[in-house]
Amino acid sequence: MSESAFQSKVIKYLERMGGYVINTHGGTQTKVGTPDLIVCWRGVFLAIELKTDEGRIRPKQKEELRKISEAGGIAMSLRPSQWESFKDELQSIGES
Repeated sequence: MSESAFQSKVIKYLERMGGYVINTHGGTQTKVGTPDLIVCWRGVFLAIELKTDEGRIRPKQKEELRKISEAGGIAMSLRPSQWESFKDELQSIGES
């Protein structure tokens, strides 16, 4: 599955389940390393870097995910092979 097809699948799922999603569309105005998706899920800040199963996370992307984690957000990379476990884990985020 291509990264763009996977991204579309993730966005549609998150929005259908009530999440708010910003697709950062990496471009000249976007900070280098910014995760692909910025999400508000049940009041929790999530940052998701999407990759194919073969894709590599660049050092600047790792650094930005680390900064988000240190600031109290949930930062992660997500691959198609992790999709089912991600959906299961997502259900426990933000539960009171």
